[in-house]
Amino acid sequence: MILGLCGSLLAGKDTVCDYLVSKGFAKFVFSDVIRGELIKEGIAETRANMQAKGNELREKFGSGFIAEKLVEKIKQSNSKLALVSGVRNPGEVEELKKQEGFFLISVDAPLELRYKRGLERKDSKDFVSFEEFKNLDARDKGLEQKESGQQNGKAMQMADFTIQNSGSEKELFEKVEEILEAIRKQTSRE
Repeated sequence: MILGLCGSLLAGKDTVCDYLVSKGFAKFVFSDVIRGELIKEGIAETRANMQAKGNELREKFGSGFIAEKLVEKIKQSNSKLALVSGVRNPGEVEELKKQEGFFLISVDAPLELRYKRGLERKDSKDFVSFEEFKNLDARDKGLEQKESGQQNGKAMQMADFTIQNSGSEKELFEKVEEILEAIRKQTSRE
C-alpha cells in the first residue's frame, strides 16, 4: 500500500505523517528531493525557494518527475507500507496512481487556524504576517498556475479521501483510522 499526503499549508500533514509512521509506514518526502537540489546549488531552504525549485524541476523534467524519483526509492526500499508526503501537483498524483495500492489523502483546515498553528509551531519560516501567509497559501494552491507549477489545490481535488482537521489531535487520528479501515475494506474486495 502506498499512501500519498497532500493538503494546505499547516493543515496537519506532518502530524498525519508522524501518526502513519508510528503505524509502520515508511516515509518518503517530496521536499527531500527538492531540498537536495537546493543544497547542491547553495540556495537557502525557504518555503518560497522550495516552491520555486519544485516548479523548476517539474518544468524541466515533467510534472511527474519528483514522484518518479520517490517511486524509485519506494521500490528500492521494498516497503510494504509506504507514505509519500508533500504531493503538490496533478502530474505527481497521476504518476503515483500508476502504482498498485495507491491512495491520496488530502488534509485541510480553515486559513486562520492554519496561520495560528504556524505561529505556535515556532518555526522561523512560519513567522510571516497574515497577509504574507495568505499569499503563500494562494501560491501553494496554485489553481491558476501553469502545469509545472504549484497546483496543490488541484492535487487536493484529486484525493481519494479528505480530512478536515479543525479539531483535536485525537479527532485527527480517529479520522486517519477511519480512512485506513475504508482502504482495508476496499482492497480486500479487489
